[in-house]
Amino acid sequence: MKIGEDFQCAARERDITWWSIRGCSFCGVPIGYVFERGAVAFSSGCGCNSLDGMEERSWDDVAAHYNMQTHPDVIAQYNSFWGWEEKL
Repeated sequence: MKIGEDFQCAARERDITWWSIRGCSFCGVPIGYVFERGAVAFSSGCGCNSLDGMEERSWDDVAAHYNMQTHPDVIAQYNSFWGWEEKL
């Protein structure tokens, strides 16, 4: 299980500024987290849904998204993105 600090450190070390977690179910535009100057925001990308634009989030929100994943392929993809070699 990861905590917000794990993601904050990895983002800083790997210079990660964007984490696309999926595409909009209506139009396919990428939806994900934006990391800038230590802050976190969630970008709904397109505005097709009620989350129009950017919404402030926390590093713990990023960890919660990661920790709720159950599919091995998704977990492996996320681990690869963040630079973690963990196995299920």
